[in-house]
Amino acid sequence: MFATLFGMLFASCEKDAPEVLAVDLKVAKQSLEFKSEDAEQKVDVTSNFEWTATAEASWCKLKVEKTALVVSVDDYDNLENDRYTTITIKSSNGKDTKTVSIDVTQKKQEPASLILNPGEKAILECEGVVPTTVEIISTVGHIKWAWEGEMPEWMNEPTLEGNILTLTAQDNPTKEKRTATIIITVGKEGNQATQKLEVEQSPNAPYIKVMPSNVVKLDYLGTPQIIEVYWNTENYNFEEILEGPWGNRRYEVEEIVEKPAALRAELLKRRKKVYKIWATLNPKTEEWSQEISLYAQSDLGKPGLEQRIYHKFVIKQEAAPVASFSLTQKSVIFGSKGGEETLPVTASISNWTASTEADWLAVERKGEELFIKAKPNAQNETKRAVIKLVCGTENNRAEEQVNVVIAGVGSKIVLSEDIVMLDAEGNEKVVKVLSESKDWFVEGAPAWLTVKEDTQKGTISLKATKAESNREADLKVISTAGGSKIELALKVKQGKQYKIGELYSINGKVVGIVYSVYNNGTNGYVFSLEDSKLGAQNFDATKVPCWSIGMYAGDQKDPEILKNMKPCCLDPNDGRNNLAAVKKRSAEDLRGMTWQERYPALAWVEKFDEERGNQGWYIPAKNELNTLVAYINGVYEGSGVYMPKDGSEEDSENQKKRAAALEKVNEVIKANGGDIFYRDLGHEGAVLSGMTELMSSTEAGKNDSGIGYVAIYIIKPIYPWWEQWRHASAVSEYEISDINHGTRVSIRPIMRF
Repeated sequence: MFATLFGMLFASCEKDAPEVLAVDLKVAKQSLEFKSEDAEQKVDVTSNFEWTATAEASWCKLKVEKTALVVSVDDYDNLENDRYTTITIKSSNGKDTKTVSIDVTQKKQEPASLILNPGEKAILECEGVVPTTVEIISTVGHIKWAWEGEMPEWMNEPTLEGNILTLTAQDNPTKEKRTATIIITVGKEGNQATQKLEVEQSPNAPYIKVMPSNVVKLDYLGTPQIIEVYWNTENYNFEEILEGPWGNRRYEVEEIVEKPAALRAELLKRRKKVYKIWATLNPKTEEWSQEISLYAQSDLGKPGLEQRIYHKFVIKQEAAPVASFSLTQKSVIFGSKGGEETLPVTASISNWTASTEADWLAVERKGEELFIKAKPNAQNETKRAVIKLVCGTENNRAEEQVNVVIAGVGSKIVLSEDIVMLDAEGNEKVVKVLSESKDWFVEGAPAWLTVKEDTQKGTISLKATKAESNREADLKVISTAGGSKIELALKVKQGKQYKIGELYSINGKVVGIVYSVYNNGTNGYVFSLEDSKLGAQNFDATKVPCWSIGMYAGDQKDPEILKNMKPCCLDPNDGRNNLAAVKKRSAEDLRGMTWQERYPALAWVEKFDEERGNQGWYIPAKNELNTLVAYINGVYEGSGVYMPKDGSEEDSENQKKRAAALEKVNEVIKANGGDIFYRDLGHEGAVLSGMTELMSSTEAGKNDSGIGYVAIYIIKPIYPWWEQWRHASAVSEYEISDINHGTRVSIRPIMRF
């Protein structure tokens, strides 16, 4: 009895003991690399408990801050081998300890080399107060300088900050130049390099100069840089001449007006102005530059004998990195009570944003982390949502997504994802399983797919062999908890890296052509080989899906019928969101119909996708369609082919190039049994169509008569005569009825991979 009572008490105490939070330790970097010189780097560290750090090697020093670890290394004189050590970071909740390692490499000392920028001669203006800088570029540190001979009386003592040597002098009142020599040495004894720098001061003459350099270097973000402009004639006027096409100007120049007024007056007396130069984010993965010409005008003390002194400098903006994301976690799963989660986000371009369409989910960017908050789910059904991450620009863009799941009330088993994408190499991905018991397993894996269940941790690991084409597997996750059987579907897709123009296959069958890629070809867009089989002449209207029905000519004259229609297809970049918005339209907007009855074209695409196993086909939005039109017309960077704009004339050579590009695309389509693109309706062809919102210039997407626009967006691959030169046309809701009774547009589905 005592043993029974003791056991009951023990079980009760064990049950009532507070749950200990799991250790959540994260570091921003798993490896560090240093040059041979002494230096330090900072690594962000986060943990919900206290943490410590130790290094194996004495040459690696550590300083623990609240949310960061400062790592420094000593000088390393070895010319033969790199050296390595490991930093161990630990955090504990008193019960469990989590450990993370950082690998540290210090490179061997390189043979000393020395380059002077802008060269081996430094030119000082006749007004010595105007500084000249020399950049000392070396494979080693320990920079020293000395005069060759005695220091000239007309020179001031140079200053060295980092690797920048700044030179100033006294004014040169003569008509002759003055020279001196500085000897610059880098490195330590046994591994040194030496270079002579000739210093030349110009004779007394008019000048204008930009400091600190004639090349203003901007990072790809366009972060502001400061320049100083000097000139030396009292009667000079200062003005910018901006060379190059104004339409392509991406930079701004703004004078910094010093305060107080006395300081401003002193600067002008010295004939000096200070400017801030910045640019927009570089949209391309190549360097961008712009030359700027400055001039000062003077009569040089002789009225009527004006002279202009010019000075040119260049703004250079570094190439943007190829847009990409790196996420350590791509799925989040919540119980029915909801909760919060924070995920680290690494983006190659720092302008990333996050968004979701789910009203039960809130997302926010906090520094370089994604904060996610899920509201409680009071329903029985599990809810799923996608958080869309985007970084870069239109021409250099990356997208990533985080899948979020919240269990329904009473859910016995939930998967963090129901569709998993594996890369061409088949690298491992993990699906989380939230289950009330450990009685579950996976079945249905093909030979190319390895599946490992861990019922203790609640994970399913998926790994595949290398793929030569796209393939899919339909798995079943089966729970037998409590004697009842529950089956959940888990689809696994694997695809290769694609190039624009490649055929896209699924399970060995060619289904489309790749017309745009990102993330190095791992992701992109495909247009279907098949369309809605619409020819402009001699077609059976009863077999062709139209865009909308239920609107009649009389409705066009009665704004009261239409004024309450609310815009819904607002996304110009993702047609999937527009389809979702149509499905949510109110019964009033649908005029008593289902959305499938009201919008047969959209219903046709959904059925098209279902018949092919839900591969993801949908109607493109405006910008997705623009990209497709550019592809089939041969318009891409460096092609020399352009799309004519509204009202512009197109030369015959460009027309020929576009026609040839379209014919080339059609040859590939015909060779694979698809439906070709036609030049225009007059050639028994079909125009392309997509759906997006046409927002007029008036409030809330209403035109002057108060009629709301829910528009389709139509693009002709090569334009028919009645809409020559037009890039696009759009029609309002009531005008769609004309399509029902007259001209119809074809539907060319697209999909993302």
